[in-house]
Amino acid sequence: MGIKALFLPTRRTAAAAVTLTGAMIVGLVMIGSTAGAQTPAATTSPTLLATGATYTFSQQPSTNMSDLAFARVSGSQEAMFVKFDTANGIGAGQTVKAATLKVKIRSIATTKPGVQVRPVTAAWNPTTLTYNNRPLRSDTILNTPSVPTAAGTTFSIPLTDLSTIIKTGPTSFELSYSSAAPGLSIYTDGADAPLLALTLSAASTTPAPTAPTTTAPAVPPVVPTTTNPAPTSSAAPRSTAATTPQPISMSTTAPAIPGSARSDVLKQ
Repeated sequence: MGIKALFLPTRRTAAAAVTLTGAMIVGLVMIGSTAGAQTPAATTSPTLLATGATYTFSQQPSTNMSDLAFARVSGSQEAMFVKFDTANGIGAGQTVKAATLKVKIRSIATTKPGVQVRPVTAAWNPTTLTYNNRPLRSDTILNTPSVPTAAGTTFSIPLTDLSTIIKTGPTSFELSYSSAAPGLSIYTDGADAPLLALTLSAASTTPAPTAPTTTAPAVPPVVPTTTNPAPTSSAAPRSTAATTPQPISMSTTAPAIPGSARSDVLKQ
């Protein structure tokens, strides 16, 4: 009787199955490892209102000008000072990506560019500031000098050195002009007070890594190997046991002789 052929996995197919299973497991581990990818930083754009703004006048060195609702700006005699509460405006872990100082123009009499913004210490009070106790002028200019816009409009001044924006305390600036008498005045109070527009980026966050998936994929069943049985014979199998020889009996008695034969013997 013929034996039905069964599929038997060869060494090559077995190796392929092992390779596929290994690749599936590696893929699962890689998927699990992507859980710790960084989350893109969020961007915010707060606008801060000035907490103090006034100016000083060299011709009146001991006079405080805070009772006026505007500040005059010129070359050397008049300088405007403004400060912002950036410590509360910038959150922990945030980075300053851009900063623009915005002021509303009250008057302007020149068409020549010359507005200059400098960083200064914030250790001054708008109600006590005078020419005599004003902060020292810095040599650093934070903007590209430009021409102010028309009276009644908001003049935006992009700042180039963002390292001067203080995140642990107030930030203060001095405004002056490159020419002696530009006829520039800027509003300082109420809804027309100076503004500082910021663009902030929060620090990128990395979620806690999660354990990779280790569930093994389903393994295809293995077909058992079938061995053909040896052919059988209808004849009884021959015994391979050793045969024990039987002992031979040795008799000392002479065998009986028939009668006729015995007579012949006696006649002799």
